[in-house]
Amino acid sequence: MSNRAAGMMGLAATSLFAAALFYFASLIPGYTHATTAISEFGAIGAPYRHPWNLLGFLLPGILMSFHGWGVGAARADPISGFLFAMTGLSFAATAIPADMSNYSAPTTTAHIAASLGVFAFWLLAS
Repeated sequence: MSNRAAGMMGLAATSLFAAALFYFASLIPGYTHATTAISEFGAIGAPYRHPWNLLGFLLPGILMSFHGWGVGAARADPISGFLFAMTGLSFAATAIPADMSNYSAPTTTAHIAASLGVFAFWLLAS
């Protein structure tokens, strides 16, 4: 993959996530970024769960993963490329819906683990 293609995937991931975030926020009456977790868009029972999980978490995460491999290739550092790619895949895995009424539910645990993975892999890659 060329550096240009990897860069375009990073831009696409960021643009898609930001557009989805602001669009879905506009659909929820009373939503505020200051007091509501983004995870609530894709939670079990949320009105736009499926489109948010696809457009807000899954697709941006996959694009981030390809971007991560490109960053590693540009740096000639396969370890950072792998870790950045894992950051993207962890972000994609946050599409597993949390059950906001049951924090010990398996899907909630998986969602939280994926969220923590995003931070951990990014930190290790940086």
